[in-house]
Amino acid sequence: MTISDLLSKNRSAILKRWFDLIVETYPSDAATLMKKNRDAFTNPVGSTILHEIEILFSGLCEECDPEKMSGSLDSILKIRSVQDFSPSKAVEFVFLLKKAIGEVLKGEIEKEGGMVEWQTFQSKIDGMALQAFDIYVDCREKIYEIRAKQTRAEKEMAFKMLERMTHPKGKGETEES
Repeated sequence: MTISDLLSKNRSAILKRWFDLIVETYPSDAATLMKKNRDAFTNPVGSTILHEIEILFSGLCEECDPEKMSGSLDSILKIRSVQDFSPSKAVEFVFLLKKAIGEVLKGEIEKEGGMVEWQTFQSKIDGMALQAFDIYVDCREKIYEIRAKQTRAEKEMAFKMLERMTHPKGKGETEES
């Protein structure tokens, strides 16, 4: 049996374990909510993560369109980039797939003699992690740009208000006339 066959056969167990490992990176109350409630409206973070990791897993197994995988990484990383994660913790979810596969398949990879194929698959995961880091950096840059624009706008508004308070309209006009 090939690695592809093992991954396909154990797809749902691997995805469940991967999701659980990702959820464990969150604070315990949030993790509990995400595990119990998978509704997109009451738990958009958990629902998004679950949906997108399914696409990522399929993409790795079936050589999916890189754009589609990039979109899924982007969806997850937009969430994780605004949360209280360090850059390494934000992209850690990609590496958790290796752990999930290792836990679900235990010794089956070695037993089936697929170590070379497993190493190739792990390289794909590593490549996805590098792509995830690039996307994370882009997300953080956008956040900083938004914050900078907001700070400039607030500063501008404060100066305008100060100007109005120190030079009220009408007062200066009547004194000069």
